[in-house]
This record gives sequence, C-alpha cells and structure tokens, in this order.
Amino acid sequence: MLDIVYELDKKYVGYIRTNDGEQEIDIDPFSLFGIFNRRISNENRIKLCEYFKVKFDIKADIPLDFNGIPVLDARKSVLFDRRFVSTDISQLWNLFEAVILNNTSRAKEYFDVVRNQKGIKWNITFGLFWIRPYDYISLDDVNRTYLPKISINMFNEHQLNAENYFSLLENVKNKINNNEIDIPEISYKAWIFSQKNKITTAEDPSEEYTEMDISNTNNKYWLVGYTFSGSNSQIERFTKESVWEGRFDENNPIDQKQISLVKSIKKGDVLILKSSSTKETNHDIPFLRIKAVGIVTNDIEITKIDNLTQYKFDVDYINNEEKDFDRSIYGAYRQTIHQVDDKLKEIIDYVNAIVKNDMEKYEKYITLLKETKNLVLTGAPGTGKTHLAKKIAQRMNAEFEFVQFHPSYDYTDFVEGLRPIEKNDGQMGFERKDGVFKEFCKLAIKNLVDSQKSIEILTKEKSWEEKLNQFVENAIENKTTLKTVSGSEFIITEMK
Repeated sequence: MLDIVYELDKKYVGYIRTNDGEQEIDIDPFSLFGIFNRRISNENRIKLCEYFKVKFDIKADIPLDFNGIPVLDARKSVLFDRRFVSTDISQLWNLFEAVILNNTSRAKEYFDVVRNQKGIKWNITFGLFWIRPYDYISLDDVNRTYLPKISINMFNEHQLNAENYFSLLENVKNKINNNEIDIPEISYKAWIFSQKNKITTAEDPSEEYTEMDISNTNNKYWLVGYTFSGSNSQIERFTKESVWEGRFDENNPIDQKQISLVKSIKKGDVLILKSSSTKETNHDIPFLRIKAVGIVTNDIEITKIDNLTQYKFDVDYINNEEKDFDRSIYGAYRQTIHQVDDKLKEIIDYVNAIVKNDMEKYEKYITLLKETKNLVLTGAPGTGKTHLAKKIAQRMNAEFEFVQFHPSYDYTDFVEGLRPIEKNDGQMGFERKDGVFKEFCKLAIKNLVDSQKSIEILTKEKSWEEKLNQFVENAIENKTTLKTVSGSEFIITEMK
C-alpha cells in the first residue's frame, strides 16, 4: 500500500512523512482514504480517485462531486501519531477489519482503543463513514450541528466513546427506518444546511466552506473586462442583454493566451466585470474596481467578426454595485481576462457574499424542488413566474427548456411527429422530427452516459468535438472545396 501511495506526486502525499522528513514505514486504511478526503480542490480529489481506481482495480464510477462527505484538515490528514506509528496503525487496522467484517462487538472494543490514541478526535467517525457510509455516520462539524435539528441529541468531544457513539448511531438508524432515508442522505442534507449557515467542515474553524467557494467546487471565478478596443465600454449593453463578449485576434501572441483562458470558462462559473487603474490622488497605488458580478448560464459561442474572433456567454448578472479594492497587487490584473487565484482572497470573500445572498433568495424553492421533483408556481399573468422559474434553474446549474402549452400545441410538437420537407428532386415529403420533450430526453441520456466516462475520455471527446466544429466553421466560411474518396468535389453549407 505504501508503494502505491508514494508513487503519487509529493504534492498529494508530501505530508505523509516522519518528523525527519523520511517516508513512513506503515500506513492505515483510514489515512489512505484521507488522501482524497482532505481539504483540497475537487479537481485533485477526482484525479486521486482515478489513480486509486486503477491501482486497486475498482469497478465503481469516479465521483464528480463530494458534497456531504467529511474532509480532514489539510494540516492533519493522517489518523496516526508520527511518534507512535508502530502501535497506532495496528489498532486502526484492527478497527477497520472489525467494521469490514461487520463484527459490532469488536468494532466497539477497538473504537475505544483508537479513540484514546493521541490526536484522535471526531475524525475517527469520518473514517468509519468513508468505509461504510450506510452503516456509520460521521460526526464532523456539519453533522454535529444538523443532527439536533432532526431530534438526534449530540454529546461533547470528551464524551466520544463507543457507548455514546453507537447509541447515537442506533437513534440515527431509527430515524432512518421511520423516514425511509439513509445515512448518506442525512449527511448530504446536513451539508445543504451548512451552506445556508456557513458551517465549517474541517477541524480549523477559521476555514469557511461555502457553496460557491472556488477551492471546493468545480466553478471558477474570472475577472473580465468590458471594453472593446480599449475604450469602447460595453457594460451597459452586457448587463441589459445578460451577456459577456470578448473579441480577440487569433494571430496576436498576447491574445492567444487570452483566448486559452476564455475557452476555459464554463457554465456555472462566476464572471466579475472589472476595470483597473491607479488612484488619481496617488498614482503609485493601483486599484481594481468591480462593476458587476454574474453567473455564466451557457457554454461558449464563437463567431467571426471581420479579422477578430468573438467569444460570447450568456450571463445572469446578480449585482451591479461598484466596489473598489486598493492594493499594489492589482496592477497585475489589467488584461481582459484573469482567473481569480488565492492571492485575491478579499475579492473571493466579497463575491462569495454576493453569490450566497443571491442563492438564499431561491434556496427554499430549490430545496422543495429537489425533495418533491415538481413545483407549481401560481399567480396572475405578469407576476414573474417565468422569470422565477428561470432563476431557480440557473441557480441549480440545470439544463432547462420552456414549453408553453396552448390549444394548437399537440403530441407532435411535444414528443415527435412528421414534418414536411422538400426533397432533392423538388418534391415534397415527410420526415420524423423529435419534439422538445424527446430532444431533452436525449440530452439527459447523453449526460448519463457521459457521467460514466472518465475525465480523460471526456476531455479527449471534447477536444475532438472542438476541432471538428472549428474545421466545419472554417470550411463553411471559406467555402472550402473538399473531395470524397471517389474524387467527387463538394462544399459544406451546413452541419446538423
């Protein structure tokens, strides 16, 4: 197991060292799980899961999110004490084996042994949840706050022992039997509750864990400009039309780097419209002015305009109040687009507060929709039902379509039907055409199939798709003459 661990890049396992900086001589299974269940980015957690999937020949799919799963403090991500490796690790293995074999009496015995080891706190319950999530509940900060909300009494850390933990576990399982839920679902609901109340999820209470925190989700934050040709401000049009556009010269080396960044922007990411300059009263102090904050609601659209390439996103702007940040570091953010990094914590905190406030407006609707799968919005015409429905879907990062039913709208429009077409010989005929519902079902099926593929395969498919689209766009625009294998010439006029 250690050979497998130390094959990883040291940025992932550099913390698993002796006090002298040497490799450890042993490791326990809980600490192995801790390698990908610690406070690191979801992207890195996915990479680590992919690695262990191969090494241990695991058949299960790679998770794409980790909501509701407890994480260790990045500074203390092993369960053994480095000074007592020879004794601590063997007892952790004993507890692991008892749980895997479903030997409750032995599990209780070794739970108390492990609990008395140096540095073991609530984190041993994290480990039990990782290896048997339907049998053992984690008592991380989030669950300890949430359990009393569902009438499960909690105890203090110094009271953590087998008797109290397994008694609480029995109460949880009684709650499960009465409500037809399971422990992972409780943990997930606790996580949802934590997002509303900003509850921490690691031992360090200073590290807040919010739903849109870029270190814990796949969403990224971007600083973007709002002018064309340096001075032609588009901010009023952007916010009015709910879009963001950037125009770049693909032959310009500087623009090429910017294009690489803009192509990385995805649906669900946060755009921060900004300008950067120096204060008039003291020109040696740069400042960055935030003009608006919005959430990207679609994937990138690419079009040619004269000699430039335009990249466009639909954006739901949730705030347009100006806010200035003064610091020398902001002199480095003058280009059209920058990805927000950890050096800009004050901006991250500011934007997180805006996003959290916006999310809270719709959270009750989102929670209700997730629980019931259906939601009926009532009210007279013009009272904002359609607008509210769009906002709910956007806040869930959901794919959605609108259908307006009226007397002439029938099965052929909604599911499928025959549509008249003109054949090559000029005669009229009919072809079967999918309706909006069937088209949406196909998208759902594709999403399900894609979710079962590895990140590597999806990346390759996306790269291939982008290259194909670029080839076709160029061929259509330039009216390129192509040949079939038999030598017949043709041009592309449209791709379906």
